[in-house]
Amino acid sequence: MLTLDVVPFVHAPELPGQRLIVSVNDTVVGSNDIARPTLLGYRIPVNLARRSDRMVVTLQHPDAARPKDFSDHADDRSLALPCPTRSCTGSPIHPYPIRPGCLPG
Repeated sequence: MLTLDVVPFVHAPELPGQRLIVSVNDTVVGSNDIARPTLLGYRIPVNLARRSDRMVVTLQHPDAARPKDFSDHADDRSLALPCPTRSCTGSPIHPYPIRPGCLPG
């Protein structure tokens, strides 16, 4: 189970939410439209987890936007979903910890 605690960058009415597409080893395991802080969980199929020695988690943010596009702020960073808390667990016998830096956030 991959768990992400996300806080979307939104700016109503122009940007009411953010889309998130989550892939594991190039296979989409879920997608969401997020408008407020949310705790998300994605089940990772066993056959997908066992395909290789590593699991590569990819987070796609198609609605990332820059604060300066909505106001007089000079901030030109592309923002989407900060992810301050994330975890990935397997069975109680074989947990899959996420090392710092493995996921953006």
